[in-house]
Parts: sequence; C-alpha cells; structure tokens
Amino acid sequence: AALAQGDISHWDEIKRMAEEASDVDALVNNVGDMASSQTSWREIDESVLDHVLDVDIKGTMLMVHEFGVRMLDRGARGAIVNIGSTVIVRGSPRAPIYAAGKYGLLGITKSYAKALAPQVRVNTFAPGFMDTPAVMNRPDMQSGRLEQLQRDTPMGRIPPPEDLAGAALFLGTDDAIHITGSYMICDGGYSM
Repeated sequence: AALAQGDISHWDEIKRMAEEASDVDALVNNVGDMASSQTSWREIDESVLDHVLDVDIKGTMLMVHEFGVRMLDRGARGAIVNIGSTVIVRGSPRAPIYAAGKYGLLGITKSYAKALAPQVRVNTFAPGFMDTPAVMNRPDMQSGRLEQLQRDTPMGRIPPPEDLAGAALFLGTDDAIHITGSYMICDGGYSM
C-alpha cells in the first residue's frame, strides 16, 4: 500500500499525490464532506456548499482523472473505487448539499468507467450510516434518530467502518474484474 496525503480540493496537491504513488493499481477515493454542520435543508451556507462540491465532485473527479491517466499510460490494469453513500438512493432532507455531491459522484464514476475501459475499472461503493464520531455526535442522532435507524435496518445495527471495508476493497480486486461503472450499496438493508 502507498499512502499519499494531500488536500483534494487543490489540483496541484492531487497531481503531487499521483506522482508520489505513480505505480498504484487500485485507488480508493475515501474522502468527502458530509456537510455535518448543516442540520436542516433551510441552512444553506455558500462556503459550505463550495467546500463540499470542491471535495466531493471536483476533487474526486480530478483524483480519478490523474490516477486513471497514469494507470493507462503505464499500461497497467487498474481499479478505482469511489466511496459514495446511500444518499444516492434516498436523498437527504437534512443535507441536500451532501446529496448533490454524492449524486455527482455517480456521473464521474460512469463517465470514467467508459473513458478508461477496458484497462481501468471505476465503481462507486455506497455505504449507509456508520458508527463514527462524526455521525454519532450529530444532534439528530443524539435525539432519537439512531434508534429509528436501527429499527429500520434489517441487520439491526449501525456498523463501524471496519465492518464495511472488505466490501469496498472487493471492488478494487480482480474478484470484481468484470464490474465497472456501477455502485454497490452496503447498508444492512436500510435502503430497500
């Protein structure tokens, strides 16, 4: 594994990371801003909107572009996994900014899946709610929403990220060699 750290809202940072990890065969774009400061759709803040879209759409697209081009130029078979959200199925009355970013991710995934095929596969992994401090400490989760989500999830719980990692990584392996341009939902059945 190669670790390259940077701010994907800046193209120069993305280019630097792509150069540092220039021989990567699988890229997992596990980044995004869920507009956690927004507690209602009525709270539109232009700076939050700009940041979320810079990261979730522009940054992710440029990551796919820069790493995908390098995979093609090296003649390597590769896989790119964009981490999305089940918000692509159900929307978000709390944070439509976040929903817009993740819907945009589907267009990036499908477009680059066609552009980079057949050499590089591009997919979206769409997890549901996860037991992380950012999610669990939200005011709505503290005031009864967690219990409602657990009741409405057939698997009966909100898992930690490590319970979902294997499913996301599957898309980056040769076990998923004929999957491209799609999204895989992993939410314990909540969205069905």
